Amino acid sequence: MYRGTCSGGLGPGWTHVRPGMFAGNLLDWSDAIRAEGVVTAPYDAAITGPAKVSQAEQVKAIGVAAGEEIYFEELTPEQAREQWLRDGCPEEFADWRIELLAVSVDGPGSSHRPTPSSDHGRPPRTFAQWALDHASEFRPPARMGEAVCQRVTW
Repeated sequence: MYRGTCSGGLGPGWTHVRPGMFAGNLLDWSDAIRAEGVVTAPYDAAITGPAKVSQAEQVKAIGVAAGEEIYFEELTPEQAREQWLRDGCPEEFADWRIELLAVSVDGPGSSHRPTPSSDHGRPPRTFAQWALDHASEFRPPARMGEAVCQRVTW
C-alpha cells in the first residue's frame, strides 16, 4: 500500500513524514529542570529540523533561553528504564521509548536530512527559537515571570 501511494496512478507524488520526536515533548523536562537543573535520559539522541540537535544541545539551548544553568546527564538504557518505571511509566512505554531514542542515534533517524522550506512561506524554525518561545516553562517558580532577552544561534 505504501509503495502504491508513493508511485503512479494517484496524481502528483506524495511525501510521507514519519516523525519520531517532537520539541513539544521536551516540556516533560520542565519539572526536572526547575527542581534540579538537570535532564537525565539514555543516549544523546537528536531531533532534526533546520539542523540536527542532540539532547545535550537541546538542554544547553533551553538553559541559555531560560537564563539558567542546566545539564544533560546521559543514563544507560537500563538506568533510564528503571527511573521511568519508578516514575510510574508502564513497562511497554518505557521499552518503546528506549527503542525510539536508540533509533534516533543509530537508525534511520540518525542522519540529518535538510528540512524543506515551509509551505507557509517562511523558513522552518530552529530549536533555539523554540527554546526562547518556551523559556518561561523551564525557569524556577521565582523567575517564571522574568523575560530573558538573548539571541541563541547554532
